[in-house]
Amino acid sequence: MRADDFRSRPFINHPEYDKSCLSIGVQPEYATGDVLLASCYRVLQLAAISESEVDLEDVNHLPEELDTPQAPGALWEYIFHNGLRSPVRLGERMARPLPQLIPLVPALGHFSGVLGRPRSRWNPGRLAIYALASGAGPTAFTEAVRALAESLDVVEEQDDELAVFIERRLSALPKVKKNPVDDQWNAPEIVEWSRVPYRAQQEEPWSPAEVFARDLREVLGLKGSLTRRQWCALMESVLRLGLPTHVLWVCRTTGLVWRHVLDVLGGSSPPTAHELESELWNAHLGRGAFLDGGQSADPYLRRQVEAYTIARLGFNLLLSMLGDHGTPWQWPQAVAGSTGRPAAEQLSFFLEALVPLRNQLGRDPKRRVLAQLGRVLDEQASRVSGSSGPPKNLYEFLSYTLRRRLSLEPAFREHDQGYLLEKTGPRSAPWVVRPGPVLLMAMCFATCRSIRGAPATLQDLAVRFSSYGVRLSAGDLQESVVASDLEALGILVDSPDAGGGRLVLNPFRG
Repeated sequence: MRADDFRSRPFINHPEYDKSCLSIGVQPEYATGDVLLASCYRVLQLAAISESEVDLEDVNHLPEELDTPQAPGALWEYIFHNGLRSPVRLGERMARPLPQLIPLVPALGHFSGVLGRPRSRWNPGRLAIYALASGAGPTAFTEAVRALAESLDVVEEQDDELAVFIERRLSALPKVKKNPVDDQWNAPEIVEWSRVPYRAQQEEPWSPAEVFARDLREVLGLKGSLTRRQWCALMESVLRLGLPTHVLWVCRTTGLVWRHVLDVLGGSSPPTAHELESELWNAHLGRGAFLDGGQSADPYLRRQVEAYTIARLGFNLLLSMLGDHGTPWQWPQAVAGSTGRPAAEQLSFFLEALVPLRNQLGRDPKRRVLAQLGRVLDEQASRVSGSSGPPKNLYEFLSYTLRRRLSLEPAFREHDQGYLLEKTGPRSAPWVVRPGPVLLMAMCFATCRSIRGAPATLQDLAVRFSSYGVRLSAGDLQESVVASDLEALGILVDSPDAGGGRLVLNPFRG
């Protein structure tokens, strides 16, 4: 890609940028919890359906297709139109909204868990795979993704009778093709591990993807203790927290490394891989948190999307300019079967290689790059601000996945309990950071499991959230609405063992 090509289509990534760990792997768009879980079914469990092929109208024909004397169509009408019905999105103003179902079992992924009519759609399940790969790393990835696939399946010994009944009947339909998780099952392939930001050695503090991989493993272990619907609600809440915060972490990483690129272009020495890893794996903690408890989320998200967009455009411009000056950048060819380099090593290698290349850009390369980038930003001002194009898609993914799902139907007002962001006033009120009950239970469970039997305090819970880049201080938790929510759930108690503080209980113990 030449610089002229970049300027004419600035949001088409340079091929070498797409090979790097800054590429996210999948470009996210609008999604809901239903869509995230159903897409995981399609990636891991269903063999013959893609995102673009799912037609929500097929739900209307299922009662007739499933009609038998033992399970008449009227029963299936009730199951699909009442028992499994998911609320219509507020934006769907059509006279007959497209049916949407709770993704209770994998076979439902053939008929539901997408947005709108059949068309080209993004793949949230692939984003989940990339986040899990980032969190588990090459050595543990196959085991982690297999455990997820096995748990998503419906098994008589672990799932309730309703889930078994629905899955068995739907799986008998000719169009539903399952991908059994047996000895022949193959894990989804990570084509290029260079696109996965992972660490060679994991230790605290964790990145959002690393804590997501750990928390997901803990929630998988709860499957046999809960109803399928309860377990799916917990799964959705972890996906809804883990995937957006992983994307935010990649966005933050892109911005931080772009600063180092500009410093190197200006004549500075690049940081070592160790220094870079320490910076990247600590940047989302404390004052660097993506979101603050009790605060409006929208300004934070918009600023981070804009900063990432500028950095992404800068990287792609620089790669194009290097090609124009006869020094095109190419990542070293990966050896077959290789897992590439950990993120910090990969990015440090690029910064080191940039030192001799900067002289090819003429006098004052930093100023030249920033001048050309400034022109692109002026031309693309509305997109950069998130009003349209890929930045808008990214913002909508982050905001809508984290928000509580609202409904105009009274029966569905309390449907969504796994959110991170909620309105605490009228519809014009801002979306503030206030975890929903199901997400709180998932995080309390993961926190208690992580400290291996020792009493868990509110500080421990705050640390767990901070690994996702969400700052909920112990002081805030002690006195805020979150503490009231924990008390209402019966998982926050006063205890002298906490040194005058309060203990968080495991909501699923005993």
